[in-house]
Amino acid sequence: MKKTLLLMSQVHLFTEPHLRDYIREEFPDEVEELMDWLKNYWIQKGREQWEQQVLIGRQEEAAKMALRLIHHRIGNIPATQQDFIRSLPLEQLRALSDALFDFTPPVDLNNWLATHTTQK
Repeated sequence: MKKTLLLMSQVHLFTEPHLRDYIREEFPDEVEELMDWLKNYWIQKGREQWEQQVLIGRQEEAAKMALRLIHHRIGNIPATQQDFIRSLPLEQLRALSDALFDFTPPVDLNNWLATHTTQK
């Protein structure tokens, strides 16, 4: 029953009043409970999507910072290596950014990437 209500709530024709009317007709004893459940479901879904977007934003910013540090520390690197660095998870980007302070030649970057990641 809840799965059906979720599907109906995803269809634009079923706005909150339409859903409430449908629930009143089909489940008269559960109107408030089901409406609360739907509301809480969509609030949680929105929160999860927001948290995912925040993580993506942090990862993108960490990649930009790491690439800026690399450029200032050792110069230009190949585009394929830049793309690979952009694809690293946030924790690896943070570790790379910390390690960059000790890098001098490009071989230091190559060695770090080989040691701390698995090339895709």
